[in-house]
Amino acid sequence: MEFSESGGTRTSIPRPSAPQLWLGHGRTVGWRLRSALRPPTPPPGAAPWGTTLEDPVTGKVRLSGALYRARPPLASRRGLLVTVHGLGGCVASPYMVRSAVEAVNRGLDVLALNLRGADRSGEDFYHAGMVADLEAAVRSAEELSEGAPVIVAGFSLGGHLALRWSASDARELGHEDGAGEGAGGSSPKPGAAAVAGLCAPLELSTGSRAFEGPGTWLYRRYILSCLSSLYGAVTRRHSGAVGTRRVPVSLPEAREIGTLREWDRRVVAPRHGFDDEEDYYRRASAAPRLHQLRLPSLWMGSLDDPMVPARVVAPVLERMRARSPQLSVGWIQRGAHLAFTTEETVTPWPAGEGEMSAVAGDSVFDQVLRWLEAKAGIEPLESDSTRVP
Repeated sequence: MEFSESGGTRTSIPRPSAPQLWLGHGRTVGWRLRSALRPPTPPPGAAPWGTTLEDPVTGKVRLSGALYRARPPLASRRGLLVTVHGLGGCVASPYMVRSAVEAVNRGLDVLALNLRGADRSGEDFYHAGMVADLEAAVRSAEELSEGAPVIVAGFSLGGHLALRWSASDARELGHEDGAGEGAGGSSPKPGAAAVAGLCAPLELSTGSRAFEGPGTWLYRRYILSCLSSLYGAVTRRHSGAVGTRRVPVSLPEAREIGTLREWDRRVVAPRHGFDDEEDYYRRASAAPRLHQLRLPSLWMGSLDDPMVPARVVAPVLERMRARSPQLSVGWIQRGAHLAFTTEETVTPWPAGEGEMSAVAGDSVFDQVLRWLEAKAGIEPLESDSTRVP
Protein backbone atom coordinates (compact mmCIF):
# COMPACT_ATOMS: atom_id res chain seq x y z
CA MET A 1 0.00 0.00 0.00
CA GLU A 2 1.14 3.52 -0.71
CA PHE A 3 0.46 7.06 0.45
CA SER A 4 -1.17 9.54 -1.89
CA GLU A 5 -0.37 13.25 -1.80
CA SER A 6 -3.09 15.86 -2.28
CA GLY A 7 -1.95 16.31 -5.86
CA GLY A 8 -2.24 12.60 -6.62
CA THR A 9 1.47 11.78 -6.42
CA ARG A 10 2.01 8.45 -4.69
CA THR A 11 4.85 7.55 -2.37
CA SER A 12 6.57 4.22 -1.94
CA ILE A 13 6.47 4.26 1.88
CA PRO A 14 4.10 1.56 3.22
CA ARG A 15 0.86 2.80 4.74
CA PRO A 16 0.28 1.54 8.30
CA SER A 17 -2.99 -0.26 8.94
CA ALA A 18 -5.71 1.20 11.17
CA PRO A 19 -4.98 -1.31 13.97
CA GLN A 20 -1.28 -0.42 13.75
CA LEU A 21 -2.12 3.27 14.19
CA TRP A 22 -4.28 2.58 17.25
CA LEU A 23 -1.49 0.45 18.70
CA GLY A 24 0.78 3.44 18.10
CA HIS A 25 -1.44 5.49 20.40
CA GLY A 26 -1.20 2.76 23.02
CA ARG A 27 2.57 2.55 22.74
CA THR A 28 3.01 6.33 22.96
CA VAL A 29 0.80 6.72 26.04
CA GLY A 30 2.01 3.51 27.69
CA TRP A 31 5.67 4.46 27.28
CA ARG A 32 5.06 7.81 28.93
CA LEU A 33 3.13 6.27 31.81
CA ARG A 34 5.88 3.72 32.42
CA SER A 35 8.50 6.47 32.29
CA ALA A 36 6.53 8.52 34.83
CA LEU A 37 6.25 5.55 37.19
CA ARG A 38 9.87 4.47 36.74
CA PRO A 39 11.92 7.42 35.50
CA PRO A 40 15.20 6.47 33.84
CA THR A 41 18.37 7.10 35.83
CA PRO A 42 20.76 9.54 34.15
CA PRO A 43 24.44 8.72 33.72
CA PRO A 44 26.47 9.43 36.87
CA GLY A 45 28.48 12.57 37.26
CA ALA A 46 26.29 14.99 35.32
CA ALA A 47 27.58 18.56 35.38
CA PRO A 48 25.50 21.68 34.70
CA TRP A 49 26.23 23.41 31.41
CA GLY A 50 25.43 26.90 30.27
CA THR A 51 26.20 29.55 27.70
CA THR A 52 24.74 32.86 26.54
CA LEU A 53 23.82 34.43 23.24
CA GLU A 54 22.46 37.78 22.10
CA ASP A 55 18.83 38.16 21.05
CA PRO A 56 17.73 41.30 19.17
CA VAL A 57 14.63 41.70 21.37
CA THR A 58 15.59 40.45 24.81
CA GLY A 59 19.33 41.07 24.74
CA LYS A 60 21.46 38.44 26.46
CA VAL A 61 19.77 35.04 26.71
CA ARG A 62 21.11 32.27 28.93
CA LEU A 63 20.92 28.65 27.82
CA SER A 64 21.27 25.73 30.21
CA GLY A 65 21.72 22.00 29.98
CA ALA A 66 23.59 19.01 31.32
CA LEU A 67 27.00 17.63 30.39
CA TYR A 68 27.66 13.92 30.73
CA ARG A 69 31.18 12.57 30.32
CA ALA A 70 31.92 9.03 29.20
CA ARG A 71 33.46 6.92 31.92
CA PRO A 72 36.28 4.31 31.85
CA PRO A 73 36.99 2.13 29.99
CA LEU A 74 35.40 4.10 27.14
CA ALA A 75 36.40 7.59 28.28
CA SER A 76 38.67 8.25 25.31
CA ARG A 77 36.88 11.24 23.74
CA ARG A 78 35.36 9.26 20.87
CA GLY A 79 33.08 12.20 20.21
CA LEU A 80 30.48 14.48 21.73
CA LEU A 81 26.74 14.16 21.12
CA VAL A 82 24.47 17.22 21.40
CA THR A 83 20.84 16.27 22.11
CA VAL A 84 17.78 18.52 21.66
CA HIS A 85 14.40 17.87 23.30
CA GLY A 86 10.94 18.08 21.80
CA LEU A 87 8.11 20.59 22.24
CA GLY A 88 7.35 21.03 25.93
CA GLY A 89 10.32 18.86 26.94
CA CYS A 90 13.65 19.53 28.62
CA VAL A 91 16.89 17.72 29.45
CA ALA A 92 15.06 15.69 32.12
CA SER A 93 12.57 14.23 29.62
CA PRO A 94 12.81 10.41 29.67
CA TYR A 95 13.92 10.10 26.03
CA MET A 96 16.67 12.66 26.67
CA VAL A 97 17.92 10.75 29.70
CA ARG A 98 17.80 7.38 27.95
CA SER A 99 19.65 8.74 24.92
CA ALA A 100 22.36 10.11 27.23
CA VAL A 101 22.73 6.71 28.90
CA GLU A 102 23.07 4.92 25.56
CA ALA A 103 25.54 7.44 24.20
CA VAL A 104 27.72 7.39 27.33
CA ASN A 105 27.69 3.59 27.16
CA ARG A 106 29.18 3.95 23.68
CA GLY A 107 31.97 6.17 24.99
CA LEU A 108 30.45 9.45 23.81
CA ASP A 109 30.24 12.59 25.89
CA VAL A 110 26.79 14.19 25.82
CA LEU A 111 25.67 17.81 25.96
CA ALA A 112 21.91 17.78 26.58
CA LEU A 113 20.51 21.18 25.61
CA ASN A 114 17.58 23.04 27.13
CA LEU A 115 16.24 25.36 24.44
CA ARG A 116 15.66 28.86 25.81
CA GLY A 117 13.16 28.80 28.66
CA ALA A 118 12.75 25.02 28.74
CA ASP A 119 14.38 24.98 32.17
CA ARG A 120 11.47 27.17 33.43
CA SER A 121 13.90 29.99 34.20
CA GLY A 122 11.64 32.52 32.49
CA GLU A 123 14.46 33.72 30.23
CA ASP A 124 12.37 33.50 27.06
CA PHE A 125 10.57 30.81 25.03
CA TYR A 126 11.70 28.95 21.94
CA HIS A 127 10.17 27.92 18.63
CA ALA A 128 10.75 25.20 16.01
CA GLY A 129 13.21 27.28 13.99
CA MET A 130 15.35 28.58 16.86
CA VAL A 131 18.63 27.64 15.18
CA ALA A 132 20.58 30.25 17.15
CA ASP A 133 20.17 28.19 20.33
CA LEU A 134 21.50 25.02 18.71
CA GLU A 135 24.32 26.94 17.02
CA ALA A 136 25.43 28.29 20.43
CA ALA A 137 25.35 24.79 21.91
CA VAL A 138 27.29 23.26 19.01
CA ARG A 139 29.99 25.94 19.21
CA SER A 140 30.32 25.26 22.93
CA ALA A 141 30.46 21.52 22.20
CA GLU A 142 33.35 22.09 19.81
CA GLU A 143 35.40 23.42 22.72
CA LEU A 144 34.24 20.74 25.16
CA SER A 145 35.02 17.90 22.74
CA GLU A 146 38.75 18.73 22.70
CA GLY A 147 39.03 18.05 18.99
CA ALA A 148 36.80 14.97 18.86
CA PRO A 149 33.89 15.03 16.38
CA VAL A 150 30.58 16.60 17.40
CA ILE A 151 27.30 14.99 16.33
CA VAL A 152 23.70 16.11 16.92
CA ALA A 153 20.47 14.20 17.62
CA GLY A 154 17.10 15.89 18.07
CA PHE A 155 13.77 14.43 19.13
CA SER A 156 10.40 15.46 17.68
CA LEU A 157 10.52 19.29 17.46
CA GLY A 158 14.20 19.07 18.47
CA GLY A 159 14.71 16.80 15.47
CA HIS A 160 13.11 19.38 13.22
CA LEU A 161 15.38 22.01 14.72
CA ALA A 162 18.47 19.85 14.10
CA LEU A 163 17.57 19.45 10.43
CA ARG A 164 16.67 23.12 10.12
CA TRP A 165 20.04 24.02 11.65
CA SER A 166 21.82 21.74 9.19
CA ALA A 167 20.13 23.64 6.33
CA SER A 168 20.72 27.17 7.70
CA ASP A 169 22.86 29.87 6.15
CA ALA A 170 25.33 32.26 7.80
CA ARG A 171 22.77 34.98 8.49
CA GLU A 172 20.37 32.60 10.24
CA LEU A 173 23.20 31.26 12.39
CA GLY A 174 24.21 34.73 13.49
CA HIS A 175 27.39 35.00 11.39
CA GLU A 176 26.57 38.46 10.07
CA ASP A 177 30.23 39.13 9.37
CA GLY A 178 30.26 36.29 6.86
CA ALA A 179 32.70 34.19 8.87
CA GLY A 180 32.83 30.67 7.58
CA GLU A 181 33.21 28.77 4.39
CA GLY A 182 31.71 29.47 1.00
CA ALA A 183 31.32 32.58 -1.08
CA GLY A 184 30.46 35.49 1.13
CA GLY A 185 30.25 33.20 4.13
CA SER A 186 26.85 31.92 2.94
CA SER A 187 27.72 28.39 4.02
CA PRO A 188 29.44 28.60 7.41
CA LYS A 189 31.67 25.77 8.49
CA PRO A 190 29.46 23.38 10.46
CA GLY A 191 30.48 22.82 14.06
CA ALA A 192 29.13 19.27 13.88
CA ALA A 193 29.86 16.38 11.53
CA ALA A 194 26.36 14.83 11.22
CA VAL A 195 22.82 15.26 12.54
CA ALA A 196 19.76 13.09 13.09
CA GLY A 197 16.12 14.03 13.60
CA LEU A 198 13.96 11.37 15.24
CA CYS A 199 10.15 11.46 14.83
CA ALA A 200 10.57 15.01 13.56
CA PRO A 201 7.92 17.06 11.76
CA LEU A 202 9.11 18.62 8.51
CA GLU A 203 6.35 20.93 7.26
CA LEU A 204 5.10 22.86 10.28
CA SER A 205 1.83 24.00 8.72
CA THR A 206 0.60 20.55 7.67
CA GLY A 207 2.01 19.07 10.86
CA SER A 208 0.09 21.51 13.06
CA ARG A 209 -3.13 20.82 11.17
CA ALA A 210 -2.67 17.09 11.66
CA PHE A 211 -2.12 17.77 15.35
CA GLU A 212 -5.63 19.30 15.57
CA GLY A 213 -7.40 16.03 14.71
CA PRO A 214 -9.71 14.33 17.21
CA GLY A 215 -7.24 11.51 17.83
CA THR A 216 -4.61 13.91 19.16
CA TRP A 217 -6.68 15.62 21.90
CA LEU A 218 -4.73 14.03 24.76
CA TYR A 219 -1.33 14.92 23.26
CA ARG A 220 -2.51 18.44 22.45
CA ARG A 221 -3.63 19.11 26.02
CA TYR A 222 -0.38 17.72 27.38
CA ILE A 223 1.81 19.83 25.07
CA LEU A 224 -0.19 23.02 25.69
CA SER A 225 0.00 22.40 29.43
CA CYS A 226 3.80 22.13 29.20
CA LEU A 227 3.99 25.28 27.08
CA SER A 228 1.79 27.18 29.55
CA SER A 229 4.13 26.13 32.35
CA LEU A 230 7.12 27.43 30.39
CA TYR A 231 5.29 30.65 29.48
CA GLY A 232 4.19 31.12 33.09
CA ALA A 233 7.81 31.41 34.15
CA VAL A 234 8.29 34.12 31.52
CA THR A 235 5.25 36.10 32.67
CA ARG A 236 6.36 35.94 36.31
CA ARG A 237 9.89 37.06 35.51
CA HIS A 238 8.77 39.85 33.17
CA SER A 239 5.39 40.75 34.68
CA GLY A 240 5.75 44.39 33.66
CA ALA A 241 6.11 43.43 29.99
CA VAL A 242 2.75 41.67 29.49
CA GLY A 243 1.16 42.92 26.28
CA THR A 244 4.51 43.76 24.69
CA ARG A 245 6.44 41.77 22.10
CA ARG A 246 8.41 40.05 24.86
CA VAL A 247 5.27 38.75 26.64
CA PRO A 248 2.45 38.99 24.07
CA VAL A 249 -0.47 37.75 26.21
CA SER A 250 -1.21 37.27 29.90
CA LEU A 251 -0.87 33.83 31.48
CA PRO A 252 -4.65 33.38 31.95
CA GLU A 253 -5.11 34.14 28.24
CA ALA A 254 -2.35 31.68 27.32
CA ARG A 255 -3.98 28.95 29.40
CA GLU A 256 -7.22 29.36 27.44
CA ILE A 257 -5.52 28.56 24.12
CA GLY A 258 -6.86 25.28 22.76
CA THR A 259 -4.74 24.43 19.69
CA LEU A 260 -1.12 24.59 18.71
CA ARG A 261 -1.94 26.84 15.75
CA GLU A 262 -3.62 29.34 18.06
CA TRP A 263 -0.59 29.20 20.38
CA ASP A 264 1.72 29.89 17.48
CA ARG A 265 -0.47 32.75 16.25
CA ARG A 266 -0.98 34.50 19.60
CA VAL A 267 2.28 33.72 21.43
CA VAL A 268 5.10 32.57 19.15
CA ALA A 269 4.47 34.81 16.12
CA PRO A 270 4.34 38.18 17.92
CA ARG A 271 7.28 37.40 20.19
CA HIS A 272 9.60 36.25 17.41
CA GLY A 273 8.65 38.74 14.71
CA PHE A 274 6.43 36.63 12.41
CA ASP A 275 3.32 38.11 10.79
CA ASP A 276 1.12 35.19 11.89
CA GLU A 277 1.35 31.43 12.35
CA GLU A 278 1.53 30.72 8.61
CA ASP A 279 4.42 33.17 8.21
CA TYR A 280 6.15 31.40 11.11
CA TYR A 281 5.60 27.97 9.56
CA ARG A 282 6.83 29.14 6.17
CA ARG A 283 10.00 30.76 7.48
CA ALA A 284 10.85 28.15 10.12
CA SER A 285 10.00 24.85 8.38
CA ALA A 286 12.85 22.53 7.48
CA ALA A 287 11.01 20.83 4.60
CA PRO A 288 11.61 23.37 1.79
CA ARG A 289 15.26 23.72 2.81
CA LEU A 290 16.28 20.07 2.89
CA HIS A 291 18.13 20.51 -0.40
CA GLN A 292 20.41 22.97 1.44
CA LEU A 293 21.58 20.51 4.11
CA ARG A 294 25.24 21.28 4.87
CA LEU A 295 26.18 17.93 6.37
CA PRO A 296 24.97 14.30 6.48
CA SER A 297 21.49 14.33 7.99
CA LEU A 298 19.23 11.44 8.96
CA TRP A 299 15.46 11.61 9.32
CA MET A 300 14.08 8.60 11.19
CA GLY A 301 10.43 7.97 11.98
CA SER A 302 7.86 5.38 13.01
CA LEU A 303 5.07 4.17 10.76
CA ASP A 304 2.72 4.09 13.77
CA ASP A 305 3.59 7.57 15.12
CA PRO A 306 0.30 9.26 16.16
CA MET A 307 1.86 12.72 16.74
CA VAL A 308 3.99 13.04 13.59
CA PRO A 309 1.94 10.84 11.22
CA ALA A 310 3.73 9.01 8.45
CA ARG A 311 1.00 10.15 6.02
CA VAL A 312 2.08 13.76 6.64
CA VAL A 313 5.86 13.42 6.41
CA ALA A 314 6.05 10.71 3.74
CA PRO A 315 5.05 12.99 0.81
CA VAL A 316 7.66 15.55 1.92
CA LEU A 317 10.38 12.92 2.01
CA GLU A 318 9.30 11.64 -1.40
CA ARG A 319 9.45 15.14 -2.89
CA MET A 320 12.76 16.16 -1.36
CA ARG A 321 14.79 12.94 -1.45
CA ALA A 322 16.17 13.38 -4.97
CA ARG A 323 16.98 17.06 -4.30
CA SER A 324 18.74 16.43 -0.99
CA PRO A 325 21.97 14.44 -1.46
CA GLN A 326 22.86 14.85 2.22
CA LEU A 327 19.53 13.40 3.43
CA SER A 328 19.13 9.79 4.55
CA VAL A 329 15.80 8.32 5.65
CA GLY A 330 15.01 5.41 7.94
CA TRP A 331 11.73 3.92 9.19
CA ILE A 332 10.77 1.55 11.96
CA GLN A 333 7.50 -0.35 12.07
CA ARG A 334 6.60 -0.03 15.76
CA GLY A 335 8.14 2.92 17.58
CA ALA A 336 5.10 5.19 18.01
CA HIS A 337 6.26 8.67 19.08
CA LEU A 338 9.70 8.18 20.64
CA ALA A 339 8.53 4.93 22.29
CA PHE A 340 11.45 2.94 20.90
CA THR A 341 12.23 -0.63 21.87
CA THR A 342 15.21 -2.91 21.29
CA GLU A 343 13.21 -5.18 18.97
CA GLU A 344 12.98 -2.78 16.04
CA THR A 345 15.35 -2.48 13.09
CA VAL A 346 15.74 0.85 11.31
CA THR A 347 15.10 0.20 7.62
CA PRO A 348 16.63 2.58 5.06
CA TRP A 349 14.24 4.12 2.56
CA PRO A 350 14.17 3.55 -0.33
CA ALA A 351 15.03 -0.08 0.35
CA GLY A 352 18.68 -0.87 -0.20
CA GLU A 353 19.87 2.72 0.21
CA GLY A 354 21.81 4.10 3.15
CA GLU A 355 23.98 2.59 5.83
CA MET A 356 21.50 1.71 8.60
CA SER A 357 22.98 -1.69 9.38
CA ALA A 358 21.30 -3.54 12.23
CA VAL A 359 23.23 -5.47 14.86
CA ALA A 360 21.63 -7.92 17.24
CA GLY A 361 20.95 -6.31 20.60
CA ASP A 362 21.00 -2.76 19.24
CA SER A 363 18.31 -0.39 20.40
CA VAL A 364 16.83 1.99 17.85
CA PHE A 365 18.92 4.83 19.23
CA ASP A 366 22.05 2.64 19.13
CA GLN A 367 21.48 2.23 15.40
CA VAL A 368 21.10 6.00 14.99
CA LEU A 369 24.28 6.60 16.99
CA ARG A 370 26.25 4.15 14.86
CA TRP A 371 25.04 5.96 11.72
CA LEU A 372 26.11 9.32 13.17
CA GLU A 373 29.47 7.93 14.27
CA ALA A 374 30.14 6.48 10.81
CA LYS A 375 29.31 9.77 9.10
CA ALA A 376 31.54 11.65 11.57
CA GLY A 377 34.47 9.29 11.00
CA ILE A 378 34.39 7.95 14.57
CA GLU A 379 36.04 4.55 14.84
CA PRO A 380 33.49 1.83 15.60
CA LEU A 381 33.55 0.11 18.96
CA GLU A 382 35.12 -3.32 19.07
CA SER A 383 31.79 -4.67 20.34
CA ASP A 384 30.09 -3.46 17.15
CA SER A 385 32.18 -5.82 15.06
CA THR A 386 31.99 -8.74 17.45
CA ARG A 387 28.20 -8.81 17.85
CA VAL A 388 26.39 -11.22 15.53
CA PRO A 389 24.04 -9.57 12.99
